[in-house]
Amino acid sequence: MPTVDGMAPESPNVFADGSASLPKDLRWSTASPGIYYPERSEEFTAIEDDLMTCKTCNPREKEAYGAISGPCASSTRSELGAMLGAALAPYPIHVGMDNIFVVRRTTLLVRGEPVHPFKPWQLLPDGHLWKSLADAIAQRGLASIVASWVKGHAKEVHVQKGITTQRHRECNHRVDAVAEQGQVHSHPDGLRRLGQLYCARQERYADLMRHVHQVIVQTHLEATMQRADLGEEDR
Repeated sequence: MPTVDGMAPESPNVFADGSASLPKDLRWSTASPGIYYPERSEEFTAIEDDLMTCKTCNPREKEAYGAISGPCASSTRSELGAMLGAALAPYPIHVGMDNIFVVRRTTLLVRGEPVHPFKPWQLLPDGHLWKSLADAIAQRGLASIVASWVKGHAKEVHVQKGITTQRHRECNHRVDAVAEQGQVHSHPDGLRRLGQLYCARQERYADLMRHVHQVIVQTHLEATMQRADLGEEDR
């Protein structure tokens, strides 16, 4: 991607989030990134159109979503994919995201520092995505992107306490919905449902094995007690 001229704005002008279908069982989960542009006049670039489903809601509002392939489709993986997608925007951006881990590591990359002081990309979880994000940030220019944390699932009380703003609250809720669109539209038909079915089957099998183990242990305890009783009678 070409170098982006200009400095990143002081407040978020892009919001990114991710969705994992089964965050408690990553073996069967699907991951989808979502990006919401509340004030984007620039058209989507060819690389954005290639990697994501991009939509123009009106002349100023745009959104994009997609699918993140690979195993262990965690929430962090989906949100890292969203940060990478946001970094492809051809203008200075300040990305608001409710995943503090991704925000902190992105800030390290913006500073020109590695996300881990000792481990190479190949040994990091989702290392290939972190490497792609680092390359995108370096190509667009470090000064043209900033990331900051915004409160997720905020309520009116969080606005009143100054934890977030009404605008950030509304934009975060909007990007949540955009990421969910990725779950519905970006994965092959039935894949998400298939993962849910396999997850439910795995849980039933685990319950069966726990019951079998309990029966074995209880049988062993009963047999031990009966042998002890017989030994007492023989005496």
